[in-house]
Amino acid sequence: MRLRPTIGQLRLQREAGSVSAKGAEDPLDLPAQVRLSVEPELLRAAVSIERAFDKDAVHFEISFPPQYPHRAPQVLQVSPAQQVASWRYEAQSVQLPRLHGSSWSSAMGIADIIRDLLEPFPGLSGRCDKVSSGFLPVPVPHPASEDVEMEMS
Repeated sequence: MRLRPTIGQLRLQREAGSVSAKGAEDPLDLPAQVRLSVEPELLRAAVSIERAFDKDAVHFEISFPPQYPHRAPQVLQVSPAQQVASWRYEAQSVQLPRLHGSSWSSAMGIADIIRDLLEPFPGLSGRCDKVSSGFLPVPVPHPASEDVEMEMS
């Protein structure tokens, strides 16, 4: 008997499928320094970003809950052991703003997470707009601007 795929597996298949359907060798139009591997059936993806200043790569594993895209994934830095200064960490987990609280939206996906991961890397962050998975990019709401709007009303 075959089990039915979870909503998360179906969404990841759709994202990986829409990405592959473009027919390019690098379907997400990622910079040459970025490698992405998506495994929908295991609810995970691996991302490697080669750093220009030392040619070493930062490796991440993105773990998706079965309820993805309704629940945010978790991004773990696998290597190197040193943390990237631009991010906040909780153990090995990278605390990207879009992945927490009310910032996450089911309209977001892998391309949005990769955009956020590329921001601290010189020369790559300017190319973030080229990362596309067939879904429109979703901006991260800034909590400070929400507080200002509440005070004004």
